[in-house]
Amino acid sequence: EVQWLTSCIVYQDDRCIVLNKPAGLSVQGGTGTRRHLDGLLHSLVDPEAERPKLVHRLDRDTSGCLVLGRSKKEASILARLFRDGKVEKSYVALIGGIPDQNEGKLQSHLKKFGNAQGLDVKMRCVSENDDGGKESTTTYQILESVQSGGSAASLVMLKPLQGRTHQLRVHCAEILGLHIIGDKKYCNARVAEEEDLQLCLHALHLRLCWTDREVRCVAPIPEHFRTAALRFGFTLKTLTDVESRLMKNANPVSSISLRRPLGPAIV
Repeated sequence: EVQWLTSCIVYQDDRCIVLNKPAGLSVQGGTGTRRHLDGLLHSLVDPEAERPKLVHRLDRDTSGCLVLGRSKKEASILARLFRDGKVEKSYVALIGGIPDQNEGKLQSHLKKFGNAQGLDVKMRCVSENDDGGKESTTTYQILESVQSGGSAASLVMLKPLQGRTHQLRVHCAEILGLHIIGDKKYCNARVAEEEDLQLCLHALHLRLCWTDREVRCVAPIPEHFRTAALRFGFTLKTLTDVESRLMKNANPVSSISLRRPLGPAIV
């Protein structure tokens, strides 16, 4: 696990680590979840060192930038930055259709619904007067759209102002009226050409400001996202150009070591 998890690092310094979390890996454990990121973090450091701490979450099927604190103290500071809205997060998504406007703001209150056991949980847009609803705002911008025959898709940039559960997925499906490709949970109709696709939602860019430094990270777009984009008529150049624009201002991966040199890892 050591070599694999280390290969996911897109940035690290003496305070934080930013991973490019793969789609399909849960951040934390739960019912029926045996392998999760939190259970692997010990492999990043020496046995006697403090284990890195989670700061925020991404959905299991969402890939991209995930921040860890190098210690409990640093994780607490980072969590406060997220809570106070001082971390800028930019996601790219493929959505099934073309929005009426090239850019806009999606606003709603979100509320969690599920059964008594807390299973099959879904978030829904509710009125601001609905008890339990939490305010949520997302801005979006179309980067490129394609249309061929009866199908259409758009590559969009999404920026959540909060970090509500499934916020981007619900805002696209319920406010834009266009689901994120590969989203089986919030797509109301079966789409044959998406049956074998994973969720095409990727936390591409993250910017956070400490008192003495600014950190900008870019997590390369994963293979499953690229495969889906090609299927719907986008070019790899389109995806590469989106990454490249953000990479220009991104911090390089630090040379700070997480652990002492080891022998060959057992994967």
